[in-house]
Order: sequence, then structure tokens, then C-alpha cells
Amino acid sequence: MHRDELIGIKRKEGQPYYYDSSTENKDGMACYHDGVSLELLKFTATNNDTTGTIEVKPIYTYCKKQLMPTVASSLMIKKYATDVLGNLYEVKDNKLKLEFK
Repeated sequence: MHRDELIGIKRKEGQPYYYDSSTENKDGMACYHDGVSLELLKFTATNNDTTGTIEVKPIYTYCKKQLMPTVASSLMIKKYATDVLGNLYEVKDNKLKLEFK
């Protein structure tokens, strides 16, 4: 993954979201995963390769905290991209190209 790419992270049912908007709102109602939907986040950096932690940021809002989930605690991680019109789609066939002509 590269910096500022969109990723979708799916966790087990009942676990809190990585970015919980209840900490920013007045109501304080915590949000938990349903085990089906993906949480869309922006990949920022790899913090530690040995422990598998990455740094992510929420897409639609500003977050003061540093969100560092572990890859092992996720059920699924998918890579997403947008087209020129802003439509979101999953990247399925991503090949590494080291030689350019």
C-alpha cells in the first residue's frame, strides 16, 4: 500500500470502529461493527513491520488521535480507489510493475 490510498477494514462483530465518532460528538454513543460492513479509512504509513501496525486516518473528518490498528486483528482488508467522478470501487487486480518503458 502507498500513502493516502483508501482501505476498507472489516472487524469481528461487536468490536468498536477504529475511528469512533462518539468521542467527537456530544451524545457519547459508541459505534460497533456489525461484522458485515467495511470501515473506509485512508492509509497513512506503516508504523511497525514486526507487530503489523499501520497508521490510518478517517476519510470524511479530521481526527486528532493517531489511529494505529494491527493487521492481525482484522478479518479482511481491501484496497479501494476512486475514478474521476468520485465513484468508489475495489482494486482487484493490482500488479507491481518495476520496469517502465
